[in-house]
Amino acid sequence: MADNNNLTSQFDDLILQSATKYGLDPDRFRRQIFQESSFRPDAVSKANCVGLGQINPKTAKRYGIDPNTLTDPSVNLDLSARIMKDNLVMTKGDYNGALAMYNGGTKARIAYMEGRYEDLPKETYNYISNLGDDNKFAKKAPPQKTPEQIAEAEASSLVEVKKPEEPNDQGVQSSLEVFDVKDLTNDQYRDVVKSQLLTNTSRSTLLGQGFRSKRWASLSDVYDPATDQTEAPDVGFSSGLTHNWFINSINMGRASQDYFGEQFKPDANQRAEILQMVGYDSDRYQAVLNGAGSMDDVKRRVKVNNEYLEYKMAEAQADMFSSFISSLGSGVSDPLSYVPVVGAYGMAGRVATGAVLGAMSNQLETYTSGAEHDLIEDMIVGGMFGAGIEFAFKGMGKAGTYVGDSARRANIIRDYELGGKELPSEVFNGIGGSTEAAKTINTFRENLEARLPVGSVMGVVKRLQNSESVDLFRKIFIDRGSGTKDAEGHYVATTFDGITAQEKLRDAEIKLTNFEVQAREHVGNLRKEGYSDVDVMDCFYRSIGGAKTKLDGNAEFEAFKKECLDMIAPYTTEGGVQDFFPRVADPIKVSDRIEAIQGTKGQRGDVVNTLTDQIAESLIKGYETNPAVKARIDQYYYDKVYKPKLEANKKEIKEHQKKAVPEAVNEVKTIRKEVSRKSSDRFNRIRNIEDNAKNRVSEIQAKIDGLPDELKKAHSEIDKKVNAKLDEINEAYKKNVAKAKTYEDLEKAEAKKDKAIAELTEKEKLRKQEASDRVAKKKESYKKQIEETKARAKESTDKLKKEVSDIQKKGAKEEATAIRNYKYDKAPLPLPEKPSQAEINQWVRENARSDAYGWVDQNQSNPSTLNLYGTGNAKYDPNVTRIPWDTTQRGASGIGIDDFRANPIEAIRTYVNKKTGDSIVQGLGFDSEQAFREHLNQLAVDEMNKSVGKGLKKEQIQSAFNLTADMIYGKYGSRADINTSWLGAVADVVRNLTFLSKNALMGVANIFEQSEAVKHYGAVQILRNTPLVRELFDNWTKNGMSNADVRHAQSLIFGLSVKNAGVFRDISQESYERQLHRFQGNKAKAMLVAASESLAQASPFTKFIQSTENSIVEGSQGMFLGELIQYAHNKSLRPKGFLTKETLARNGVSVENFDKMLKLLRESTTVDKNGAISITNLQYLMSGDVMGLATLRRLGDYVAHEVIQKNTIGDTFLWEGSKRNPFMQMLLQFKTFAIRSYDKRIRKMMNRAAEGDALGQAYSIFLSTALGTVGAMANTCIGMAGMTEEQREEYLKQTIAYDKNEGVTMDTLFQVGINGVMRSSVLAFPALVASTAGYNPSVKTTADIDYFANKAETYQGFDADKYLRAMFPAYSTVASLANIGGYGKDVVMSSISDDYTEKQAEQARTRFSKSVRSLSNVPFLKWGVYNLMNEDY
Repeated sequence: MADNNNLTSQFDDLILQSATKYGLDPDRFRRQIFQESSFRPDAVSKANCVGLGQINPKTAKRYGIDPNTLTDPSVNLDLSARIMKDNLVMTKGDYNGALAMYNGGTKARIAYMEGRYEDLPKETYNYISNLGDDNKFAKKAPPQKTPEQIAEAEASSLVEVKKPEEPNDQGVQSSLEVFDVKDLTNDQYRDVVKSQLLTNTSRSTLLGQGFRSKRWASLSDVYDPATDQTEAPDVGFSSGLTHNWFINSINMGRASQDYFGEQFKPDANQRAEILQMVGYDSDRYQAVLNGAGSMDDVKRRVKVNNEYLEYKMAEAQADMFSSFISSLGSGVSDPLSYVPVVGAYGMAGRVATGAVLGAMSNQLETYTSGAEHDLIEDMIVGGMFGAGIEFAFKGMGKAGTYVGDSARRANIIRDYELGGKELPSEVFNGIGGSTEAAKTINTFRENLEARLPVGSVMGVVKRLQNSESVDLFRKIFIDRGSGTKDAEGHYVATTFDGITAQEKLRDAEIKLTNFEVQAREHVGNLRKEGYSDVDVMDCFYRSIGGAKTKLDGNAEFEAFKKECLDMIAPYTTEGGVQDFFPRVADPIKVSDRIEAIQGTKGQRGDVVNTLTDQIAESLIKGYETNPAVKARIDQYYYDKVYKPKLEANKKEIKEHQKKAVPEAVNEVKTIRKEVSRKSSDRFNRIRNIEDNAKNRVSEIQAKIDGLPDELKKAHSEIDKKVNAKLDEINEAYKKNVAKAKTYEDLEKAEAKKDKAIAELTEKEKLRKQEASDRVAKKKESYKKQIEETKARAKESTDKLKKEVSDIQKKGAKEEATAIRNYKYDKAPLPLPEKPSQAEINQWVRENARSDAYGWVDQNQSNPSTLNLYGTGNAKYDPNVTRIPWDTTQRGASGIGIDDFRANPIEAIRTYVNKKTGDSIVQGLGFDSEQAFREHLNQLAVDEMNKSVGKGLKKEQIQSAFNLTADMIYGKYGSRADINTSWLGAVADVVRNLTFLSKNALMGVANIFEQSEAVKHYGAVQILRNTPLVRELFDNWTKNGMSNADVRHAQSLIFGLSVKNAGVFRDISQESYERQLHRFQGNKAKAMLVAASESLAQASPFTKFIQSTENSIVEGSQGMFLGELIQYAHNKSLRPKGFLTKETLARNGVSVENFDKMLKLLRESTTVDKNGAISITNLQYLMSGDVMGLATLRRLGDYVAHEVIQKNTIGDTFLWEGSKRNPFMQMLLQFKTFAIRSYDKRIRKMMNRAAEGDALGQAYSIFLSTALGTVGAMANTCIGMAGMTEEQREEYLKQTIAYDKNEGVTMDTLFQVGINGVMRSSVLAFPALVASTAGYNPSVKTTADIDYFANKAETYQGFDADKYLRAMFPAYSTVASLANIGGYGKDVVMSSISDDYTEKQAEQARTRFSKSVRSLSNVPFLKWGVYNLMNEDY
């Protein structure tokens, strides 16, 4: 590198100038620049470093330099020198350390300064070697300091002025003093000092500091009241009014003489002085510098800043009430606090916006003063202030009315705009407020919601711009609007009409679920009688086909068959039900049969043909041997095939008579054109064949021409080997001569040599002759290939030439025929009125094979059957496209179609899903699924042109539209292409095991999430909706019906909220069959996933979750049904029930449909004089009036969604498409509830508040938070099960800030309240945001928190493992299982091996027991097992 000193550079003057300016050695700096870029100003490295000094654009931005100017030599060199100067300050003048930082960054500097040279990157090591001082790597790591030395060092001066550098070789001396500015933020000893300073601080103060997390610019970093001798400022509401970011920014501005003048830029000395004044706090440094015009301004601003922070410090140390009152005072004078006032989306919106703006307000405080804030506290205070404003308006008489009425106007305007209707002025009659304010409200809400991410199908639907798309999706999804009044004063729906697709799907699901419950019960009873599932299925299909079976007459079997036939009957339109039971193929059975045959036959293609022939044979046999079947198929052929053909023939004859002779000319032209096309095609092929043959002959001839060289080469190789062998013979001869002792020995050696040479000569001749023979044979072979190539080419071209001749001859004949036919007006030959038997037989054979092949290839080529994967886009109508074969017949192979049919229960679900989808699509105006999907695709394209860039992306629109079609046809979640990889299987296993191990407390949490049920039916409803406990109370019929009859009736009317898991055998069998279909027959994957799923579903905790949800929904729907029946009979209403005008409006229930529902209830129920209710005609209730029942179900579904958060098809996430991401599923496990709660709860509350029910929504929040608090306390108490007394004490300190020595403090109450807020079902979304940010994750029932970590860890940095365990239960499961395996091995080995010390063995046992504890959150088991395994307990 020294050679570059002798080179001149055009940048030498700039280098000297920059080095001198920043006090650097010019020669050293010149060598450094050459090392960086070889004096190339346009140099760009792989790391994107630019210019002479190779500066990263991000670094340039931090120094306030435009990265685009880095190619300017003067800018680049100036910044390079400036960086080196700053690096020297950081390293206290150590040049090598400064070089390390320049090349390798902060980590490299620290490694060098600590003497850890082996940790330096190789590039940095070489960089220092080339450019650094002597003894570059002789430095040793600094000695370890005791805590006392550390504290003493921290208390010493933080600024050290170094002596000026000695003059350099150029005689230039730096005029700048170098300051050692200590970086408190990154100081490795800071936490130790902080820990010592906290030693004597009271626990209450510590908790206050820990919660607020405020950082003040003082040496101790944490305020210690024991050492504070100053008079603290008074903390209260009035003082808070003058201490917030807004007032502080005004005071700071007044401290500057010219606030809007030029920004003051301090030099190095001034910068060091300012840093010293603000305690080396970078936030404070920026706060006092921004807006200052001079150093005097800075000093005045520092004084203002000190006064402000002194008050904030006093506020932080005050008691909780004073601190809170002061914060409210700050909020009153904070302009951002009043933004929620103009938000016309109700109290929930004001609370949410207040929370966001509270955080924003205090971030502004950080900017203007340097103070740091806790995000959660800011959000809570801001939210409470927003709520306070709402209540203030409600209590302010006319002002409150004005705001409420403006919100109502905004709601009406929004509904009319969504409906595309013109807004009449009279619609606001009787409503106060301001239309302009209403428009402002709508704009604000639209802007807010436009910035929220779109994650679900419904999220996309709500943002659609195309009116046609909007109209279509209104008929598909339920979007319960706020409702408005028509001209007659009736509430009407503004977002959907009639029965939506979503409701039709729910109706079908209710029927299917009830059917499956009954059908599986009969199958279970048949199992108990000793019959297998295969027996039941085989007998069922044979029985409905008319054959005798061994189960005929069995009561359970006959009941099962009746259930199946009754279920399918409404979905067929003609013919006997038995004749048209859906034929649903089971692809797994087909695949298994193919594999079985393939084991003996070999090739799959042959196996498919064999199986197709066998099935076709069974179908033909049934036709030929059963007269009834033959008559049925003959009639089917005539009705569905021959009759349409006959009618078409007659029509063709009639049409032909109308045609004119000139049409023959067009036909002749067409014939000639076709002849020309076919002839040209043959001639082109002839030319290609001849060209290929010529090329092939040339290739072979080239090989012949190369044979002499090949022979010569072979001979040459032989000669080389012979010569080598002769050398060996001569060497052997010489050795023998040397060994010879007599003439006789010499003669023997001579004879041996001669003999060897003679043999070698003979072999040489032989090998050369063989080589010549091989070449000769090749030559003959090549000649033969040439002849064969020519012969094949001639044969092919002759054949094509003949084809050309035949084509032309045929064309001439066709021309003559066409002319003759048209000339004499010859009509097509008429068909006979009845088909011949031969024709029918031929058709039967062709279609028997076609249908058979459709089963074998799993319906990829034939739409005549359904399979469990669906039918793609094929139109399927069993009454039109299906031939009524006798499927019970078996051919000579013993195989028939019934052997490959799906389980009847699964077949019915597949068929009903298809028919329901067809019904929905036809109701939307499309004749098939394919037509519907094509229309959706076109709408998606149109929507992309309007919506992309306005809150939606192309992928989101396409995914939402595709998912909608899939869900309408019941294909979502059942298709074979979802997570079929091993990765998907393993991911599902992890999720299932996580659910199994982490769901123990979810059922308890459900019980305390029914605030709306309590709000409408009283606190006792919690008990009525709790499993087992509800049996102690009378049901809603007031003893008019038994509990069993009530649940049966409700299951038929409203359906089950969730399907209850059965016994383990049923769960495991159903799961395995489902997974086997999903993984397309891969039994290993299916068994793995099914095993984990079965364990999770069979868990008593899972069943308790299902029971609690069903109990909550059933209990609330039952109370509502009782309300409706009472009203239907005597017009009585509960004072706080769900039956209100607002409920009808939100559900779009017209007066007509409401009356139909009431009439249906009156005619199917009775109410006696004591108010006891009886459902006297359940069958009529289910079928008497379609719209009446649909209205009842719509309202019942509304109640279910009110009392507990439930998902609909519109809530499907966009990433849950055909290729679901298994990692996304694991990432969001247990979080989808909170994510969806924004739409389900918060946005809903905005709408309700806009209706004028702000106080009601505030009451809902209060109830939800109160129940959340009780639930959180219940989970806290349950979580202590199995703990020791010592563990319980620490656990309570960590979870609710309770210390038995101090009792219940304000901190305890505050923490309990925070836990309640975060367990509130209404506030689940903000709680998720808070816990994701790391605040209070222990309140989550699925969190893996170590409450007994080493106390030294309290003030350490970010712990990724701890965070992931708390936030992502799947990670906790994987990590725990991995640790159990690893530490378990250590435990075993330590007990049988002498290589482990006692300390290692104890450590292994401790870690193993902790891993077992982390795996599950099952009460008692979690801590009981841990304590049994851990010797300390």
